[in-house]
Amino acid sequence: MNSNFYDIYNYFKDISRNIFMNNKPSKIVDTKLITKHQNIFLTDILYVGKTSYLPKEIYKSNYCNLLLINDAHIPIDKLFNTSCNNIIELNGDQDIYEVFNKSKDFLFNNLEIINNSAILLDSILKENSLNKIIEISSKLLDNPLILIDNSFKIIAYSNSYDITDIYWKENIKNGYCSYDFIVAVNKIINLKKASKNHDTFEVICGENPVIKLVCKVTIDEKVTGYLLALSSNKPFSDNDNDTLKLISKIIGMEIKKNNLYNNIDNIAYENLLLDLLEDKILNSKMLSDRLKNIKHNLGKY
Repeated sequence: MNSNFYDIYNYFKDISRNIFMNNKPSKIVDTKLITKHQNIFLTDILYVGKTSYLPKEIYKSNYCNLLLINDAHIPIDKLFNTSCNNIIELNGDQDIYEVFNKSKDFLFNNLEIINNSAILLDSILKENSLNKIIEISSKLLDNPLILIDNSFKIIAYSNSYDITDIYWKENIKNGYCSYDFIVAVNKIINLKKASKNHDTFEVICGENPVIKLVCKVTIDEKVTGYLLALSSNKPFSDNDNDTLKLISKIIGMEIKKNNLYNNIDNIAYENLLLDLLEDKILNSKMLSDRLKNIKHNLGKY
């Protein structure tokens, strides 16, 4: 995952006036403040500065990436050959040091995602189990992680000592999500029914104050389950959304190897029958909740 110029523009679009882009590749690896006597401009660096004190050498550059606070009140296209440079023009009242720090944060967050990708891909190449991948992913998020299939059966989770939430301890003990959680998730899913991507969404249900960050797990564009992070150790950051989406894709690749999930549409029925046969349904309430979820009415008796 490389940082590119257009992504940086989207990151700053709330305070941007204009963007000028050429057709050359725009991979960005670092950001630097423009100095008064600077005469070298590299093509993979984002340069941050004010138009009022740009060095003359910058106008001679055939190609560079610029994030400029326009405090000179001269149109950017009058200063530069905009067909040769990538330029984001910011409002003139922005603080240059805040802008610079924000650009650093953007690149650092992307670098963190790249590192996380490498760790997760390495875990698959080493043919780690699903539980091991969940453990590794939990450490990346610094929060407990639970994997459920689309019948809301819990199929993997990080070590139970990490999960301090009493509701989810009970869910793990039962091997199945609570009906309140299922209702809350389905309500959000119905609102986002048109979405087929890996977007995350937050879930809060009942009296449980712990925020859950949820992401779909798909196989061949069919939802086969959900990845669930609990904000037990720390609040979620924007970066956690991207990391969870990445983990969900890795998990989908791993689950695809399991023949049990080839018939995704009927997995809720199959899981219920398997759990009944294996005597995993502990009481009538659990059975009732499972039947509610698969929307199947067995009749009065």
